Amino acid sequence: MDPPRTGSTKEFLNSVISLNPKKVIYVSCGPDTLARDLMILTKYYEIKDTICVDMFCWSNHVETIVLLSHK
Repeated sequence: MDPPRTGSTKEFLNSVISLNPKKVIYVSCGPDTLARDLMILTKYYEIKDTICVDMFCWSNHVETIVLLSHK
C-alpha cells in the first residue's frame, strides 16, 4: 500500500484487515501518518523489516518502507 501523505483512511485499513493478507508492504512519505496507521495494523500484523529510502535528495522527505507479516 502507498497512501498519500495524509495516510490511509480507516475504511482502507479496515479493508486490509478484512482481506487478511499474509504480508503487507506499506510505503510512506509521512512518518506521523505511518505511525498512526501502524498503531492500527500492528494489532493484527507484526513489523518484520523497515527501510528508509531518500528518493528526493534535494528535499527533506524520506520514503519509509515497512514489511508487515500477519501475527
